[in-house]
Amino acid sequence: MLTEVMGGDIMKSNKRAKTEANVFGDYLGTLSLGEPLSYENMTVFPVFTASPQHNGYMLLDEAVRSGRFTVTEVTEGGSVPNLKVVNDLDSDVLILDGDILVGAKQNRSVTTTIIIAKKTTSVINVNCVEHGRWSYKGRSFEAGELPVYSKLRAAKAKSVTMNLKGSRGFVADQGAVWNDISMKAASFSKNDAAFKPSSTGAADELYSSYEERIRGYEEAFGLKPDQVGFVVLISGKVAGCDIFGNPGVFLRVYSKGIKSYILDAIEQAFMNKKSAEAEEPKREASSFLAGIGKLKIEAFPSTGKGINVRFEGQASNGFAALDGDQVVHVAAFRS
Repeated sequence: MLTEVMGGDIMKSNKRAKTEANVFGDYLGTLSLGEPLSYENMTVFPVFTASPQHNGYMLLDEAVRSGRFTVTEVTEGGSVPNLKVVNDLDSDVLILDGDILVGAKQNRSVTTTIIIAKKTTSVINVNCVEHGRWSYKGRSFEAGELPVYSKLRAAKAKSVTMNLKGSRGFVADQGAVWNDISMKAASFSKNDAAFKPSSTGAADELYSSYEERIRGYEEAFGLKPDQVGFVVLISGKVAGCDIFGNPGVFLRVYSKGIKSYILDAIEQAFMNKKSAEAEEPKREASSFLAGIGKLKIEAFPSTGKGINVRFEGQASNGFAALDGDQVVHVAAFRS
């Protein structure tokens, strides 16, 4: 039987009696950086943990392919900021910040990472990432192969945190999202005569002009055994990080996650003829991670399962998705 879920309960570990801050902080304390890999104007530091988390999840694309997990408009007429999710699987499903849901009346992206509990129906918060379409392209959504680029993810994260503090829920400024995508397309058009803009303003189509160039970046950034995340520097400055609790989950999300930074790196390469290099990149990456652990956090019941931790400061902002005493996903971006 499916259970209707409109908001999750805060999950606390009775076994360890830890606060959300301790769960989050303890996990950050287990992280370490490996040796960096560099290509063009982008440097990637692999992240490892001394305490891998136990929970693994089915991912959005895997769940949709099963036929027992559906994402649709909330009504026939649709509602831009919300979608309906039905999980008839016996597994929890992870929808990641950055995932693009393709189809229905227009492409959408979730406003933060969400864990959809097994056998539940949920209404989730999303942003439209395809401004120029409001007509059905299929009745349900598929999982897109390409992610929202990291700069837009950073802006959304900041907007969601502000709205949560104002008791407005997991909402990101829709007008700002559309504007950011338009400015990204305009930047590519200005700096690259070969760029082909999307006829509907679709965020995922920004990648289509750079498939070969993206492959060059991807081939340079191979995975390391037991890696759980990465910290990215673009043109000598930390852009952000994505870190997971479970190595198996990270293995399956890595390709999409790293692409979200590659598109920004390509844009920076057009804008900066000479790529700056950090004097001490490892120190910068380490300082960025350490800084996250020093920020005050606020915890909010997730739309789905578990809780969503938010943090922001002068140097970084972001969030973490927690499931009980397990850290599922941490995403942080340079402010």
